[in-house]
Amino acid sequence: MGLLFVNSRILIYLFYVLMVWLLGGKPAFDPLLPLPDGYYFITLMINELAAYLFPLIFTAVIFKNEALSAPKQDYRRFKGDFILIFISGVAFSSIGTMITEFITKALNSMFGTPLPSAAFSNSMPNNLFQFLTLSLCTVIIAPLCEEVIFRGFLLKPLRKYGDLTAILISAAIFALFHGNVDQLAYALISGIFLGIITVRSNSILPSIILHSANNLIVSVISYMPEGIFGQEHTEAVTAVQQVMGIIMTAVIPLGIIAAVILAVKKVFRFENPSGIPKKEKLKLFFRNIPFIIGLVTMALIFIK
Repeated sequence: MGLLFVNSRILIYLFYVLMVWLLGGKPAFDPLLPLPDGYYFITLMINELAAYLFPLIFTAVIFKNEALSAPKQDYRRFKGDFILIFISGVAFSSIGTMITEFITKALNSMFGTPLPSAAFSNSMPNNLFQFLTLSLCTVIIAPLCEEVIFRGFLLKPLRKYGDLTAILISAAIFALFHGNVDQLAYALISGIFLGIITVRSNSILPSIILHSANNLIVSVISYMPEGIFGQEHTEAVTAVQQVMGIIMTAVIPLGIIAAVILAVKKVFRFENPSGIPKKEKLKLFFRNIPFIIGLVTMALIFIK
């Protein structure tokens, strides 16, 4: 994602320089400095287009028919399960992020390995317009596209290998798609819980809603600029971020309790709607060429 952003940023800058040069002017900003609002918006939109257009087209063309005809398993629904799964998913994803940060910092301290850059580190918003633009990408576009791709076109066809298999493989590809170590554990664990929600509801709508809610919380805590409503409200914005940070910290023990409740209620127990014997699942999966191509492609993007 970061590489795509840098490339699109340079393309936008070159386009801008060309237009200004043709008009006989001089470029007014540097591509490595904060972008004006209009160019910030265009750059992020191009970044989103570059990130999601090909995966959407690829998965739709290759897996649409399989997704529509995928086997379903009707699970008994328990009241409030989706909320418990969401809380538990946020908690364990946060734990995964903490472990990742600890390991990367330890490796940096012992061997001098570079620390991973956070998502959108090159496009931090500086004002309300830019924050809303970034939120449009992270809270609406990204959850919608990612759930359609990974819990829609990818997870559903994989259910013929068993629901647990489908959840784990789609979550692994989802994690690799993010393209950076910093988000790997978080995306993997959240992908597993979003897959659980999708499988138990037989719909991607709950996962889209919960994915958006999670990204909204992260956006407010991580990306909201202090002076977004003017310098006189800086302390108020900081206070809101601190409160949400405390809530997120409190979610960890609550999420562990929620996971225990879900385990007792057997929500994590899955069926094999296809009836394919367990010994045959792995063999059949590795004969599925489109999935192997997709997995290798995501791995290459991640390594790059």
